Amino acid sequence: MNGTFRNIGTGVVMCALVAAMAGCAPRTMVSLPGPWTPAPRRPAVEAPRGPATTPAQRGEIREEDIEAPETGTAAKPSEPAGPQVVASLRLVEEGDRALATGDAEGALALYEQAVQVDGYNGRAFLGLAKAWRLKGFASRSLEFARKAEILLQHDPARLKETYLLEADLCRRLGDAAMEAAYRRKAQRLP
Repeated sequence: MNGTFRNIGTGVVMCALVAAMAGCAPRTMVSLPGPWTPAPRRPAVEAPRGPATTPAQRGEIREEDIEAPETGTAAKPSEPAGPQVVASLRLVEEGDRALATGDAEGALALYEQAVQVDGYNGRAFLGLAKAWRLKGFASRSLEFARKAEILLQHDPARLKETYLLEADLCRRLGDAAMEAAYRRKAQRLP
């Protein structure tokens, strides 16, 4: 019987220690003097003084709000590419070669590896979209093309290629309105 009480006592002590370590111990209330009022809001940056333009409606994007990418050049990275980026780009190049020979399965494997190495590689997503289109899966291809579109915003040539691919996929899926929208986007790029 003495051993049973010792086990129960040890269990109670352990529970108390675990509760104290987990932050379950009672806390004291701290009261603040006076009512709380938020600080007045001031703009972080003063608005430029110049000709007034009409404000955009909520959700509306105006032409002057969009910066056009430089003609024929991709954005230069501010830092040298890391080893993952370089490895991912090499996998994409191998995938492009496999896709050029009609090996969709081999290209898919290489592009998927490239995405695993660098999840921000828009060229890998574009390659996945092309490979899935070659295999005849238009809706899956469109999913990857949309991811590529997001990641290739600073690469006008590949972005235009992505828009044209999306237009073709929308045509295959029977969505004429989206096809026309993607073709218009592609025409705006050099």
